[in-house]
Amino acid sequence: MESPAQVEADFVEYREKERLILARGNVSVRFEGRALLADEAEVNLEAEEVKARGNVILMEGPNRLEGERLEYNYRSGLGVLYRGTGFAAPSTGFAGVEIHKEGEGVFRLVKGSFTGCKACQEAPYDWEVRAREATIYQGEYVFAKGASLWLRGFPALYSPFFSVPLGPRRTGFLVPRPGYGSRSGFFLKQPFFWAISESQDATFTLTYRSKKGFEEGLEYRYILSEVAGGEFSALHLRERDTHRDRSSIKFHHDQLIAPNLSFRADLNYLSDKSLEREYVENTPIERTRRTLDSKVYLVQSWPRHSLVALVEVDRDLAEVQDDRLQRVPELRFNAMHQPLGESPFFYELGSSAAYLERRWVEAGRVDLRPQFSLPLRLAPWARFTPAVALRETAYTRKSPQGGATSREVFEFQGRLETRLFRNFEVGRESLTGIRHVVEPRVLYQLLPSVNQRELPQFDAVDFVSPQNRITYSLGNRFLARLRGEGGETRSLEFLSLTISQAYNLTPKERDFSDIYLGSLTPERIDQSVKDIRSIGGGFSRATERKFSNIVADLALTPSPLFTFKATAGYNAKENQADSINANLRLNYPGRGFVELGSSYVRGQQVQAYTGTLKADLGKGLSLDLLTRYDASRSVLLENNLTLKYATCCWEVSLRYIHRGAVDARPAEDHFGVVFELKTGR
Repeated sequence: MESPAQVEADFVEYREKERLILARGNVSVRFEGRALLADEAEVNLEAEEVKARGNVILMEGPNRLEGERLEYNYRSGLGVLYRGTGFAAPSTGFAGVEIHKEGEGVFRLVKGSFTGCKACQEAPYDWEVRAREATIYQGEYVFAKGASLWLRGFPALYSPFFSVPLGPRRTGFLVPRPGYGSRSGFFLKQPFFWAISESQDATFTLTYRSKKGFEEGLEYRYILSEVAGGEFSALHLRERDTHRDRSSIKFHHDQLIAPNLSFRADLNYLSDKSLEREYVENTPIERTRRTLDSKVYLVQSWPRHSLVALVEVDRDLAEVQDDRLQRVPELRFNAMHQPLGESPFFYELGSSAAYLERRWVEAGRVDLRPQFSLPLRLAPWARFTPAVALRETAYTRKSPQGGATSREVFEFQGRLETRLFRNFEVGRESLTGIRHVVEPRVLYQLLPSVNQRELPQFDAVDFVSPQNRITYSLGNRFLARLRGEGGETRSLEFLSLTISQAYNLTPKERDFSDIYLGSLTPERIDQSVKDIRSIGGGFSRATERKFSNIVADLALTPSPLFTFKATAGYNAKENQADSINANLRLNYPGRGFVELGSSYVRGQQVQAYTGTLKADLGKGLSLDLLTRYDASRSVLLENNLTLKYATCCWEVSLRYIHRGAVDARPAEDHFGVVFELKTGR
């Protein structure tokens, strides 16, 4: 059963006829980007609603709600919490007999209170407003009725109406931001903030760089309604030393048109590929990304179906040649895994229709892939699910001179799986028992080979890899049953290890799309190849391996203080590790964490290490450190250090960035200072 709501608990019951999930004990319900914890929960998959009771916690990014009882629609994100408290980033705390979530970042309180000091103070706060009714517009302002202002726990003022800004929304010049960069020279940024209205503001920034010249920047933010808003930013710089005009534009808009209909636009433009990489003030993600995407899409969703209308331009920032993939437009219709009427069969559907352009090739494409399956219970402990899929992909033309073409593919797969477990009683005061869960799975896939050399190659849809393969895996999970100081019990999965491999029954030398081969990694076992050689036209010839790598996935969490995750691909025939990716995180609750990561891929000159440190040093002082090291070239790619001191009223940040010399780019150092006064934050 697939659903946007993933439920875990000590006891879970699914009532298929009512499409209702009942859960009790350590309930965890996860949606896309959200999580709900409670003692009990009732999930209605038809109405897409959750009713939760007892120690309810709802987390949506940095926002958090806690209370006794919750009624919540996880599709629209709307609901009501009873007798609860909440936190809305960056620093708004609130409480109420009823807390109504009425939109993205909009909370209506009934008989409640709110404050802007929660992030750095414990009650009594410097100030707090208590009201008969109040509406919080996150990051903007609060409007209250029947309100009274309390200072350090004492009443100071009563007003029938009360409005409090939650951010520094005052028109005027902000504090200048000086710094130095070995590439830019001395620089000075002078921002000017314009509070256009309660739902709009803009920041104009003029930057002078002694080695580069003047840079103009604009950031504009707006809210059209409770469910519609966005932001626009632009930057222009004419470099004095290179005489180049360089610019970037970004636009983002989100809008909920109807409860099940949403619109989003993400538009990005760069005058040249290297602009974001060359200026260290950009985030590490911006400096290292390989593609630049621009998307506009409209999404209509139903309980079991979805329809997406999309326009997209994907620009490759890594290749020397300016390569773009354009979808102008694309329609996608999907049906989730669901019963086929009253029969024992299930079906699902993936389909799309698009007009695509890439370099000198353009074509219209329609892709349909219905799949039908029949879950069979072979025994109380074993289930076998055969499935068949028919895939039809048709093209209007393969090139400006070509004609229509198509591809038909038949797929079959059979999945055999079971779940076994054994409980071990420990009898300690805090650790009462351990459960060992074993989950073996065997999957057979058959997908006959078809000629795809004549098809235009735009993305992963245009090439399907032939399959006559058996995939087998063995999962082991260890769960600890813990008893708290108050006698309550909870479970913790402290260790999981899954080992998987695939066996190709008929390995052959085949032609593969270069786009498909570029997506293969040593951890993928659905296709393993060797002896790759280009044959032109976007294709390469390679020999399939009989056995894929043995892939091991390990997750170790013995306590909330320690997490270790690793994935390794081992080539048994060559007796060598083809890839190892590992991540270790040490948490110090309330103080920060240390995270170490490593990545190794044989044959691709990938041997990298990363380190992240976030530390609260106490009394408003914090430290952030990011380090990236390329061991294959013995180069320290980056050291990014930020030291910040903050109070409820102001903060100052010192930032130092060092980038090592890579290829033709020289080493670079950057220093920056940011001083900020905070009003109601």
